[in-house]
Amino acid sequence: MTEPEAPVPEETLLARLRLARTPGVGARTAKLLEERCGPPSALFRLDEPALRARGVPTRLARVLCDPAPARAAERELAEHRAAGHRLLVPEDPAYPAELGAIDDPPQLLSYRGTLGGDERRVAVVGARRATPAGCEVAYQLGLELAAAGVTVVSGLARGIDTAAHQGALAAGGRTWAVLGSGLSHVYPRRNLGLAERIAERGALLSELPAHAPPRRHTFPQRNRVVTGFSWGVVVVQAGPRSGALLSAELALQQGRELFAVPGDVLTPLAQGTNELLKDGAHLVTCARDVLELLDGVSDTPDPEHELEPAAASVLAQLERDELSELELSERSGLSVEEVSRALGELLLWGLARRTPLGFAQR
Repeated sequence: MTEPEAPVPEETLLARLRLARTPGVGARTAKLLEERCGPPSALFRLDEPALRARGVPTRLARVLCDPAPARAAERELAEHRAAGHRLLVPEDPAYPAELGAIDDPPQLLSYRGTLGGDERRVAVVGARRATPAGCEVAYQLGLELAAAGVTVVSGLARGIDTAAHQGALAAGGRTWAVLGSGLSHVYPRRNLGLAERIAERGALLSELPAHAPPRRHTFPQRNRVVTGFSWGVVVVQAGPRSGALLSAELALQQGRELFAVPGDVLTPLAQGTNELLKDGAHLVTCARDVLELLDGVSDTPDPEHELEPAAASVLAQLERDELSELELSERSGLSVEEVSRALGELLLWGLARRTPLGFAQR
């Protein structure tokens, strides 16, 4: 995916905004309207009789001809621009084809940051009230996937989402956060600092007006975008009623590869993921399990792969003992973040393994 070479015409942005904010018109209805009447910029040139002639119900045709949403679209566009937000619409070359192919693609997404090139994207999702062990798994998955050049996609929620984003950032990689609120109303507020770091290394995205607060229904809407962006979806922890199970269902509906991390059968937060595994999800314990399907990563480290200096230093320390990240930092003189990034590289290439005491050479 590439950034657009030229800006999308303002008429197109306003038409998409107007359609997205028209009362009673959701993503599915918008897609049906486009199939019958053409893109929004063409649709809004039609009067009521012309809309009805294309099979648009009378009440909806009347709503579409109401000028109020057009004025609201102009105000919203000005608001996004004042806040430094960019808009991503289907006419934009940067709009991912895979997202546009889902049943209910967003009419537009506002974003901060950069969308980057045609990078591979994998979603890591799970419970908000995750266990420390679950967060550690999500962190390591984020770190290892990002170290392999994969963009980690999640929803900025507490728990698993937060840990996955943090892991990707620790690897010096890219991560996208799709919000269930507007870009100027980051939720949860405790993740405001994390959101700023994500915007520097990747992108914050939202389908909602800039100052829209989170609502119960906005999170399922957000989830379909998280999965729609992604080649595969990894569920780390999920209780029987977890929203992460909705993401898993969406992933299957959208034709995405579904992965799940197994857990203790006596732990409620493992019930959802274990059920997914029983139903055919791919079992995953590390990023390599995902990468093998993503692009055929071999279990055998590439003998010609040249380690980064920090990774080589950490590997040398692990030749002598099992060490924690803090111990590795003290012995190598590297920061804990540099050690985390190095471990991600070593785990990815199968040169290190996790142990009860920390890490050891494989």
